[in-house]
Amino acid sequence: MRKSITPSAYDEDGQLIRKMKKLLLLLATIIGFVPVYGQYFPVDTVELNAAYRDLAENPNTPQRQKRFFDAFPNTWKEFAMTYQFLPFADYDLDMYYHAAKHIEVLGNRVTLLPDSVYCKKLVKIAIGATLDADAPIYFQSLLHQTMHKKRDAMFREVMAYPKGFQSMFWQFYWSSICRSQPLEQEYKDLRKLTSDTYPEAITIMDAAFSNFYDGVWLMGDLSVDKQKVERTHSASSIH
Repeated sequence: MRKSITPSAYDEDGQLIRKMKKLLLLLATIIGFVPVYGQYFPVDTVELNAAYRDLAENPNTPQRQKRFFDAFPNTWKEFAMTYQFLPFADYDLDMYYHAAKHIEVLGNRVTLLPDSVYCKKLVKIAIGATLDADAPIYFQSLLHQTMHKKRDAMFREVMAYPKGFQSMFWQFYWSSICRSQPLEQEYKDLRKLTSDTYPEAITIMDAAFSNFYDGVWLMGDLSVDKQKVERTHSASSIH
């Protein structure tokens, strides 16, 4: 015979269930809140800054170069979240201000690693990248600098990815907000030097150049008005 449930027992069970729901909701809120802070610095910034200081003191030490290289972000998400600017009073902007120095050291003082290792990391970071002020532009400049010095190694690493990812690399590589004679000359020179060796890669690069050179705004400036852009383009074309 099934046990009957009295009104008092039902009330007690109902209160217990409501308390458990409140507790679960609180736990879910806490668990969901933690990654919001963690996502700002997805790399070990203490190690990254320490490795930077050590390398600045003695840049010709292979171990110190590798330590900094390994501590540097490995993907665009890590890079952007490490060096981003957020306009909050309580947000620590130390890494934002360190971006230029870190990228300069990565480009000019990490010189003893194999080209394949070095270029693989740069290409991986660039895939999915978007142009914006400060750190993204610094990193884009480093890509062009590295392409000039290690062209074949860069192309090999780009071509190791599927075509869609190759396109994403070239999209960022050629992204610019206005016309640039140096960029146009680099594009012509790169085609001339590599079209016979890497014809499929050049086809992908051509499409990216056509769409993204003089074809984007900075991500932080998407609200810019059309007249401002036209004035910028007019001024750049004069020079």
